[in-house]
Amino acid sequence: MFPPSRSSVWSEARVLVLWNLRHAKTAAALLPPLLSRFAEVVVDEAQAYSAADLAILQLLHDAGLSLVLVGDPDQAIYAWRGAEPQALQSFAAQLSPAPHRLTGNWRSSPVICRLASTLRTGQRPPDTSVVRDDDIPVLVLPTRFADSGSRYLHAPTGAGIVDAFRTLAEEYAVPAKDCLVTVYKYATLPGITGRSPTPKPSPAWPGPAPSPTPRAPAATTSPGPAQSPCASCSATGTRARAAAPTAS
Repeated sequence: MFPPSRSSVWSEARVLVLWNLRHAKTAAALLPPLLSRFAEVVVDEAQAYSAADLAILQLLHDAGLSLVLVGDPDQAIYAWRGAEPQALQSFAAQLSPAPHRLTGNWRSSPVICRLASTLRTGQRPPDTSVVRDDDIPVLVLPTRFADSGSRYLHAPTGAGIVDAFRTLAEEYAVPAKDCLVTVYKYATLPGITGRSPTPKPSPAWPGPAPSPTPRAPAATTSPGPAQSPCASCSATGTRARAAAPTAS
């Protein structure tokens, strides 16, 4: 018999919690210690919560426990495991009719904040970059992915995606030694026909294999559908930042 997976264990835990909180006898034993110990519960990444998670939070809230939900509906990527962003918005409206919006970004540059805002739903303005003020550009490389192999193409020009990346790096005077090409697996590197047990220089860039640097341009590829209308791309460098082609 195989041991239960972590996800199945957590699913069973949710069922047990719901059962105990919904039955008066067990709830009477559980809730007083919880309410006496916790004055408030802060729920992070709330957009990833399932209906069972929200039901547990609802019961705790109904019992008098103060809740703070922190989440971003535009980062809701866990519907495949039961996350319900719409149910979250309804639940959040019960807690506060006017949510407090967090608009400060402590990680990204103003350019990246503006680019990210174009991928959001609605008309939300870009976040405000709090700790960075550089204007390194972000260059998006729309990519057409191959059904098999590694012949990924730059959609606007039909050139190989790595060739397009190299051209941009040269335009922004980013030397080859500061450029990094990463892939989902070694066999997907352009020009590679098999796996290698040890790292070798890649034909994706002539000369010695480039060594990564803290601000190196990077182009990443991963297997995807035959035609992806726009792959999220990013490469960073001392003068340019281009996004790496990845399957969405």
